[in-house]
Amino acid sequence: MGPEASIWFGAVLRGDHPEHGIRIGARTSVQDNCVLHVSDSGPTILGEDVTVGHGAAFESCEVRRGALIGMNAILLHGVVIGEESLVAALSVVPAGMVVPPRRLVAGAPATVR
Repeated sequence: MGPEASIWFGAVLRGDHPEHGIRIGARTSVQDNCVLHVSDSGPTILGEDVTVGHGAAFESCEVRRGALIGMNAILLHGVVIGEESLVAALSVVPAGMVVPPRRLVAGAPATVR
């Protein structure tokens, strides 16, 4: 966990895989009731200056610097969210999706807008 990062009440970080863990960058905020998990497909990595809205859930994915993940969004395994991108609240980002930098992603299933 990087300097000035914060993890809020009720958040669950499940780095329980023997080969993969969770990394949280500097100044990143994981808000209330989020779930960050890892699996066989890889670690969960949050870059610097990332904001994760209340109730979001991640499984073995990467969120790059400055991205914002909206409340109750779900990121499935293998997802990569580009720098400064925005994932809208309640979106479901399908497994393996790679979002370019500075894009809006929304919907269930999510699409790049």
